[in-house]
Amino acid sequence: MRRTMLLLTAFAVFAAMPAYAEDEAVEDDPVLVAMEAELARAVEALGALDPAPYYIALQTVEVRGIDISGEEGGLQGYRPTRWRMIHADVRVGSPELDSTHPLRDLSWESGDAPGRELATGTDLVVLQRGIWREIEARYRGAVDRWQQVQTDQQVLVDEEMSFDLAPAEPSVALHPMATLEDAPVAEWEASARRASAVFADSDIVLDPYVAITAEAETRWFISTDGHKLREGSKRFRAAVSADTLADDGTTLAVWDACDSADPHGLPDGEALEADARAIEAKLHLLRAAPDQEPYTGPAILSGRAAAVFFHEIFGHRVEGHRLKQVTDAQTFLDQVGQEILPSFLSVSDDPTLAHLADVDLRGTTSSTTRGCPPSASPSSATACSRASSRADRR
Repeated sequence: MRRTMLLLTAFAVFAAMPAYAEDEAVEDDPVLVAMEAELARAVEALGALDPAPYYIALQTVEVRGIDISGEEGGLQGYRPTRWRMIHADVRVGSPELDSTHPLRDLSWESGDAPGRELATGTDLVVLQRGIWREIEARYRGAVDRWQQVQTDQQVLVDEEMSFDLAPAEPSVALHPMATLEDAPVAEWEASARRASAVFADSDIVLDPYVAITAEAETRWFISTDGHKLREGSKRFRAAVSADTLADDGTTLAVWDACDSADPHGLPDGEALEADARAIEAKLHLLRAAPDQEPYTGPAILSGRAAAVFFHEIFGHRVEGHRLKQVTDAQTFLDQVGQEILPSFLSVSDDPTLAHLADVDLRGTTSSTTRGCPPSASPSSATACSRASSRADRR
């Protein structure tokens, strides 16, 4: 079983917005048509206000899902799900310093989650109305926050300045939308029944389940600096979980999962059944195992645990937005270009990598949050490649 896991003024930016031809890919896509119409409307309407936004980007995400759950040989009721969210990134100021700039006093932050729900239908009027509401709300928020940023700059000292919106070449890529039409639902249902039946006669297992989930995500992105993107991705997972109680009342739980980017890449019913039997056997061993006494000393981490540990102590600290936040640790801010790891360790940041050996990787993407093609940072023992690339992506 495979295991997975501008240096430009506002008017210059708006003037540079390209006029796209209405090709077949756009005409058959009401979401993209509605987004382009409302972006053009925002350029005209908000561009006449003071302060005018120098940058506007729209991103819509649609997710379709199937969640099949089997318990002790039966199936839980389910139905396919579908939802859309629209998020507008409206910026006031300039690329060097704008309304998204981190504030020293985080109590000023509202904490509002970005975006709002968007209708899942194809009615252009309904879609455009929902998009415009989001743009208006984000513009008002950007104006208020721009005032806070300006006030903050008057009292801020010793801040490392960098672009709040780094220059990027416009990119246009219209990939197919993602659907679940090819999902073998009947096979998944049979597999979930077969594997979950393993736990039906168990005298120790509590709350077991076998879950098979599918998710198809389509993302649209357009902006005033010329980006235009549509990409689709699919994720599939088969998971088996069960728990039991030890003699002293301690809950012991075991969970295992397999991820795939292919609907036919998940384990079949026989493999899932074997996995369920292995989990039941492990629960028997855990119940019989003696209590582990408290321990202080060195530890050897397994591959997956070691990766998570390294991600927490290093990965987060070289993220560009954290290096810009003055209230964050900024551990490696002054060490870009310097060696910070032993020569036998290297770090590679490659968001384009979809597979590693026979493992399908989650998180792979063909574009950044700004609609730009991502680039892989070379393997390096320095903080330079990852810290700078993450900052540029913003």
